[in-house]
Amino acid sequence: MITGTRCAKRLRLATHTPIASTSVLRALHTSSSRQVALALPLNDVFSPPQLQPTLTIRQKLDRQKFQDFEQALQRPLSCNFVWATYVELINFVGIHNVPLEIHQKALRRCTADPDQARVDHAKRFMSRGGNPFAPHIHEPRFKAILQNIREAGFIPALEDYHVILRQFAAIGYHYGALRVLREIPTVNLQPTSKTYGLCLQTLCHRISLPCPKEGREKVLEEAVALSNEITREMHANQVPFTATTTNLLYRLLNKTMNMESLTQLLKIAYGVDLSYPDRPPLEFWAGAQQAEGSTKRDPLPFSTSALNTTVNVLGRLRDVSKLVQTFEVLTTSLPSGSGSAPASSYEDDEDEDFGVDRPAVASFPPPHAEPNTYTYETLLKHIGHARHHVFARHYLLQAMRLDQEVDRALRKACRSLPERNILAPTFSVNRRMLLSVFSFAASQKKMEMLRWVHVKTQKVLRRKKADLRFYTSTRARWTTAAQAATSAVPAASDAGSDGEASHADDTPAVIPTTSHDASPSKPKFTISKAPHFDVDLDSEAPPSEPPRKKFDINLHIKLLQRDVDQLEVFERHVRDVVGRNTQRIKERLTRRVWNGQSVYMRISNRQVRIEPSMWVDAVNFRETRAVEGGVGVPKKPKVKQRILRPGNTRAVGYFTSSSPE
Repeated sequence: MITGTRCAKRLRLATHTPIASTSVLRALHTSSSRQVALALPLNDVFSPPQLQPTLTIRQKLDRQKFQDFEQALQRPLSCNFVWATYVELINFVGIHNVPLEIHQKALRRCTADPDQARVDHAKRFMSRGGNPFAPHIHEPRFKAILQNIREAGFIPALEDYHVILRQFAAIGYHYGALRVLREIPTVNLQPTSKTYGLCLQTLCHRISLPCPKEGREKVLEEAVALSNEITREMHANQVPFTATTTNLLYRLLNKTMNMESLTQLLKIAYGVDLSYPDRPPLEFWAGAQQAEGSTKRDPLPFSTSALNTTVNVLGRLRDVSKLVQTFEVLTTSLPSGSGSAPASSYEDDEDEDFGVDRPAVASFPPPHAEPNTYTYETLLKHIGHARHHVFARHYLLQAMRLDQEVDRALRKACRSLPERNILAPTFSVNRRMLLSVFSFAASQKKMEMLRWVHVKTQKVLRRKKADLRFYTSTRARWTTAAQAATSAVPAASDAGSDGEASHADDTPAVIPTTSHDASPSKPKFTISKAPHFDVDLDSEAPPSEPPRKKFDINLHIKLLQRDVDQLEVFERHVRDVVGRNTQRIKERLTRRVWNGQSVYMRISNRQVRIEPSMWVDAVNFRETRAVEGGVGVPKKPKVKQRILRPGNTRAVGYFTSSSPE
């Protein structure tokens, strides 16, 4: 017994020698002579066992159903399986025992991704000739989940409605988007800019989809009505207009061409009243806002893109007077004092005794924007379609003067500033501006205007060639200066160091490589993404003008060369048209002279009869020798007969046909 106890102590205290002391009480441990007792920690020896809660069979099954639903969420492309698992969970566990997070996860995974839903909708209805007005295939699922959330005592979040609106926007289901928009206030939620942006995105996609001819007008009317309702609600609920919402509204305007929608958008968003463009609308009067008790909200800054869309819509509506009025006001920086109400000389001083209050008009600066090349192209195109030669001549001259000012400023910057500090120009006269005026004059047979267009075309062409020579020499000067600066850096480093290599030599050359081993992929049914989907709906930033680009002299020279090539061809065409029309007019008048009828002469300013010999000299016809089968060579005729030769008439001045002899 003593021997066994000593062995056990040696095993427990193998590294320490026990100290004998009579004052220390020791516990007596008994052990078997055939087994060795090991010391264990006190926590393991005396801790009571943890009792696991006893689960009933019902609780185990409920837990298993939740686990099955979570596992279904991990499976890719399993929207139908997720929906089946969710329905089974609701039916087994009970709607009141399911947390809100489960309903929200099911709402997001019970259908395909919006991009995939758009492709599936195109396959199902467009490729197979289905109904384009059909609702979303999983709309009943969305309704069931929202109803389950409300019956369980929860309130759907605004993001839950956004998930549904994204699905409706993917297929252009504007009826469903409208019902969702009207349901949101019923659950005490306030729509945001993102909510309205998703509804506008749905409308943009709806009008871009193919539609039967008899139903196209109905779609446009519904789009106009819904967009106007959204604009009014945003203004009434003080929801700010963002860059996304204004972009989508202008996309709708370019399709619907509705004057009421344009007027309402400009008035509410930008503070522009088309009836009185130089005055702020009543919605932004300080006195009216104080009476309503609403917070003061300044209009959005008017941008060049907004100006271009406004000009395009007014031009396509053929309202030339409104177009010119709006363009002149919105491109001119009016003084800030013009927004105040002017004092009338007929006002009676006694009105103050009766409490007549003159409301203070909003003090924000009048909106205006700088026009660019597209602005004048659109303006001249619509004025030409309206057949208004006075405005066409005026704005073409204005465009040429603006082009000269922009080029003069750019040349000055190229001479005095480094290349990295020069901004790219935003305006340049091109062939499309001249073509708008020329096509109108040619269709109306206005010879005076045709000759005027020919003169201006030659003038623009000469200026473009001079600009091309200047910027080509400027690029050569900049290139020479850059090469001199680059060669000076290695020379300085070689003189001041012990043979270090230049930085240019250390830079490895990047050689583009093309992989030819990639196997061609199998063609799939894909649809390009529409521009109205390429927007940031989460951004709350207001619309702003994009930053100006830096000046690229190589691109500028390339554009100048393109304009010169196009103008050279256009000038030859104008010259031929002027010569041909002049020839036809001369031939028509010559027939009157040969028949003894009177013609109008500018010298005498009346209708007179003129001798054929005098008429030939007056209109500068060439003498030709008549031969059998047509007109011969222009030699001295042996017979005294003068014959008109169409296509080879040389007129006085700058219009001469270039037809071959």
